[in-house]
Amino acid sequence: MLHRVPDDDETASGSPARAAKTEPLARLALALAVAAVVLPPGAAAIAALAAAAKAGRRIAASPAPVAGRGAVIAARVLSVLAVLGWVTVLAVVIADRSDDDAGVDYSELVAGDCIEVPVGDDIGALERLPCEEPHDAEVFAVVVHPDEPDTPYPGSDALVAYAGESCLGQLFTDYVGVTRDQSQLKHFEIVPQQSAWDDGRRQLVCAVDADGPLTGSIRGSAR
Repeated sequence: MLHRVPDDDETASGSPARAAKTEPLARLALALAVAAVVLPPGAAAIAALAAAAKAGRRIAASPAPVAGRGAVIAARVLSVLAVLGWVTVLAVVIADRSDDDAGVDYSELVAGDCIEVPVGDDIGALERLPCEEPHDAEVFAVVVHPDEPDTPYPGSDALVAYAGESCLGQLFTDYVGVTRDQSQLKHFEIVPQQSAWDDGRRQLVCAVDADGPLTGSIRGSAR
């Protein structure tokens, strides 16, 4: 008598082999982990890790073969990567905001910037503010000193004088809307110190302030 050898997908009795049932929580964990990758991960990642842990326990305890171990592993890996990715993004955003809060170097200022000015002559970082908010001063011009990079430092008084000569004529009138003699505003200059000059910074910043805080831009104000 001939005996037929059962196919791989059949049992020895000739009936088809049953595919292992997939643990539903494994599928849920994987879906939540994928969601955590594209959405802020907090709740989704935690739920995915919890579902993966429970699915893993169910699979291990099941007396019958249960599929889903791969989904559980993938869910755990994706959840951890999602959390790490979003933590990195958050750290970068916080660092950028911290840099903004720390202020900017004077050489980064441009005409139209409204600023808070530290007390004293040695100005470090300056805080930029929206002009609609109360602020100390507003930049109306930035000129560049023509000296070459290897030129010795001429001194702050000479730089202030050069900035005044360059800014307080037509540049002031074009920005404010009246001549310097007609204006009620006060002017001052921010110039590089020795170290900044030696680094090659040649920007000379011309700004105006008043007896009290400014609110709104003075551009075209005829003040």
